Amino acid sequence: MSLQIEDGETWKSLRKKYNPGFAPQHLLSLLPVVIDKTYILMEKLDALARSGRAAELESFCTNVTFDIIGEVVTNIDCKAQDDAGQGDDIVRNFRLLAATYVGENGVSVGKNIARRSYADTCNSAEYSHLDELAPPY
Repeated sequence: MSLQIEDGETWKSLRKKYNPGFAPQHLLSLLPVVIDKTYILMEKLDALARSGRAAELESFCTNVTFDIIGEVVTNIDCKAQDDAGQGDDIVRNFRLLAATYVGENGVSVGKNIARRSYADTCNSAEYSHLDELAPPY
């Protein structure tokens, strides 16, 4: 079920479940996580600037997005910005999934099986964490 495709009573029920997550008080409670993860990004960008190297910012932005959304939505430290590793399973599998879409012309053909496998793994990891956090309604 998705808020984007549902309507009527199903949509109302889903919307009611998600509303508390967007209450101003709740969003303010998430601010420390956003600030902490953003400081990590700023430190990395400062180090990059001091080095004088040119670099694409896409990976920096993707990693901070994983870290913020992972922590505030699933309460998982995705460790996407860590220099030591590849991050949590969700991050690793998302990167593998994303790589199936990139080829010489920007699109890979013939990787549907791998793509489906990585997508299923991402979904399983995400839903298992969400089930642990779901409040009783």
